[in-house]
Amino acid sequence: MNYFNPDIPLLENPKGLDAAIQQIQQELKARLPWLQKSFARARLMPDQQLGGAVPKVYAAKGEYYCVLPNDNLRSYSFFQVLGPERVQEYDHTATNRFGVRVAIVFYLNLKKVNPAKDYVYTGELKNEVMQVLKRCSDFELESIQDEKVRDIFEGYTVPKEKEPLLMYPFAAMRFVGNLNYTEDLQPC
Repeated sequence: MNYFNPDIPLLENPKGLDAAIQQIQQELKARLPWLQKSFARARLMPDQQLGGAVPKVYAAKGEYYCVLPNDNLRSYSFFQVLGPERVQEYDHTATNRFGVRVAIVFYLNLKKVNPAKDYVYTGELKNEVMQVLKRCSDFELESIQDEKVRDIFEGYTVPKEKEPLLMYPFAAMRFVGNLNYTEDLQPC
């Protein structure tokens, strides 16, 4: 696997939550020209060196890519599922509605995203992300974080040496909200 340019496979026939995530993933990549990689759902995986768990996304050919703060990529995003999928409406013969709380995490090198700007301009980027998320009617924005690396990468073990990777030119943002989706179930 190439850690400087990992593959981002799309599911051929996604269903349910995977389909809802992939739709937003593609929307972010299409509408944010500064976003180099838009990954799907990160899985919580043990890391023996850290003595905790780290977020990893599937990168192809049985390989996973760690999406903790790094300077290999100009910018990237990934999804974190924050709880169980809730059944909002269920009928075994019809379309069913589900919802789940998710976080969309962005990590970027501001100097590489726009070398002409020599300041922390995450407010501008947050606005651009919110504009894209407004287009995604199934995503209801709840909160945004861009201060502490531990809050942005909540639920994961972040090594002490990675924490400075939020100082200029590095930045990160976390958008938390409810993702609602429908799924047609075939009767048994």
